[in-house]
Amino acid sequence: MRLLSGFGRVSLACAVWVCGFSSAALAVDWIYDTEAAGTAETLWSQTLGASDADGLWYYMDGDSRVYMRGGYSAGDTFTVNSFEGSGTTTIKMDTSVELGGLTLNSYDVTNRVSISSASLDYGIKVNGDMNVLQQVNGAAVVPLYNGLSLEVAGNLNVSAIYFEPVTRGFKVGGDVVAKNANEMNCFGGYTGSGSFENPDINVAGAVRNFQRFCLRNDYSAQNLYYQFGGFDNVREFRIYNSAVVDGRMFITLTNASGADYWSPGNLNETYKLYGNDYLIAVNPQERSRVVLIMKGADSTSGQTFRGDVLAMSGGMQVDSGKLGVNFNQTASSYTFQASYDKDGSGAKTYNVTYWTDNLGSVQTTFSHGDLVMNGGVFGGYINDDSYGAFRFDDIVYSGGTIALRLSSAGCDTLDLTSYYQKEELVGDSSAVYWTKEGGGTVKFADGVAEGTKVTFDFGNDLAWLIDSSLNDGAGYKVIAWDSDNKTALSSGDFVANNFVLDDATYTALFEVGNDGLYVKYVVVPEPGEVACIVGAAALLAAFFRRRRA
Repeated sequence: MRLLSGFGRVSLACAVWVCGFSSAALAVDWIYDTEAAGTAETLWSQTLGASDADGLWYYMDGDSRVYMRGGYSAGDTFTVNSFEGSGTTTIKMDTSVELGGLTLNSYDVTNRVSISSASLDYGIKVNGDMNVLQQVNGAAVVPLYNGLSLEVAGNLNVSAIYFEPVTRGFKVGGDVVAKNANEMNCFGGYTGSGSFENPDINVAGAVRNFQRFCLRNDYSAQNLYYQFGGFDNVREFRIYNSAVVDGRMFITLTNASGADYWSPGNLNETYKLYGNDYLIAVNPQERSRVVLIMKGADSTSGQTFRGDVLAMSGGMQVDSGKLGVNFNQTASSYTFQASYDKDGSGAKTYNVTYWTDNLGSVQTTFSHGDLVMNGGVFGGYINDDSYGAFRFDDIVYSGGTIALRLSSAGCDTLDLTSYYQKEELVGDSSAVYWTKEGGGTVKFADGVAEGTKVTFDFGNDLAWLIDSSLNDGAGYKVIAWDSDNKTALSSGDFVANNFVLDDATYTALFEVGNDGLYVKYVVVPEPGEVACIVGAAALLAAFFRRRRA
């Protein structure tokens, strides 16, 4: 008999197949003998038993228990129950293991299952589904911790209020599914050893049905790379990162074909896991930042964040698929309490808010970073309450479509203007500091193909923009920038969808102003009219040539 270990097979001296079957036999459902193990920490190798001694795992043969004696199969499932009155059941891994399935079932914080590791080299690989369950909500339960890496081929079903499994790697081949509506779950990839090609956390399926989903980093001094197949019905996101100053947490969304998900919750860069406020532990101008990258399988792959507070600042990038946000952000919620040393006199606590000017007249959001368009679609989602101005630094374009709804009911716009950060010392309202945050512009990415045009889709409710007299005939302002950041692009570098009304086709006419990009719609001339215009232009040119001669 051979014990599967280190994600491979390691020989066990005197190992015996306790069922009398070969390793190709049907899988065995092993149950941990919690009463026999007690609350003392037990090494994994000690739980297996030996050829002449029972281990701590058993399966049921009718009403009888049959205990493991030294070995198991990679297809076997394992269940550890810690019920009321049983205390903490603790297993420490002293090797890497491969299992068919795994269930960790805690009762509450006092009576719980705890799996730790004796070394950062160890991990658990589950070839099927894994369940991390907690029967009674309450204080935090950490069922897996202390350096264990985790790889689950199937789904990870979670109802633990607090689940922080990894420091080195976390991989799920299916979905991560919350099994009740009250828990908060934390996932971390602390060492920062990942990359886009090998993420610290990699979930092929969707993260589903979480009341609060938290990604955290306490210890890494490097950027972190996380990858998910989408977020489906997640009611709050918290990105907790207290270790990295001005670092990046890259979250790549790889939604499968047809996987068009939406989540109603807000997304916050935060330095506090609990409570309803968002405590930033370092200067907010140097905080670690979240970068959202949409890389869907095709045009049917979509991800929409409907929350009216998307307090993330690392930027958004669309390579493929569709990324949607709520343009109507609640500016008053972009408010933080930050503790840091501003002037060398020691750490003090400040209330931090953001304003359109240094008079504090209109509160605004901070910038979400750059919008990088390489392909796919970026835009808002269809809801009457979601029209607004979404703030970015630069728009860097090489491909794809920016979908802004311009309708008689409301409009989506992009705001690239500068704004001000206000820091007010708690307990001393006379100590107020203003910092100007520079605005951005629209530009092509380096190496963009010749003839590329920044492409928009404004929808079809556009009759009100035909020959618009708004803004002295320039039309509606779809992008705002400061005059000193006026784009170097010309009106001919922008293009948008046509629309048809009363058998006439209308096309977008752009104007690059000092303070933004304007658009209105004009009728497309009939072919005969075009020929007349071209002919008249040719005659006029010939006339001027003769006059010059």
